[in-house]
Amino acid sequence: DGLLVIPFIYDLIKRDIPEVFQVTKEGRMIKISENGNPIDEMLPYEENNKYGFSTEDKSIKIRADFDLVKPFNFGLAAVKYGEKWTYINPTGHFLIPYQFDDAGNFNSYAFAPVKWNGKWGIIDNSGKFICEALFDSIERKYDSFVKMYKNTAVYELGPERLLKLVSVNPEKGLMIDSRDGKSYKTVRIGDQWWMYHIYK
Repeated sequence: DGLLVIPFIYDLIKRDIPEVFQVTKEGRMIKISENGNPIDEMLPYEENNKYGFSTEDKSIKIRADFDLVKPFNFGLAAVKYGEKWTYINPTGHFLIPYQFDDAGNFNSYAFAPVKWNGKWGIIDNSGKFICEALFDSIERKYDSFVKMYKNTAVYELGPERLLKLVSVNPEKGLMIDSRDGKSYKTVRIGDQWWMYHIYK
């Protein structure tokens, strides 16, 4: 309706997540809500070999109950208890129960890589799988894209959350046939190895 919500006191304002702005004033960056109220920055701290989160002024917000933590990113932080990882919000509430072998940070498009039963997949910020945990490895490519590897295939997941096959690089080798002692080229297709010959 044209009313001023956030006063003209910041050098730079940019959207962080839908409800939060990242603002810069006199060289210091903080976060504010949509109505202009400052939001406490949550920083990891250590106490007795356990980890929790506090604000910049050292006031404790989430007790040091975790074995490992990763910094908050877009409203969620990965935390480890025992052998498993999960995510918490700034009030310390769990997004999902502990269940992952490893967990990465969320990106600005609200998805994060997780390792489950030895394979990697992608979840959204509600804890649901966007891509099932079927991949051998995942590599973050910029903030908005991830590359995912399965056998010799390379996939890419972008902000629209559609998984695309980018390339297939067949694994090749050489074998010696015990029947005739000759060498043959081999290629891996799926989980099977095949002999092949290139005709010219």
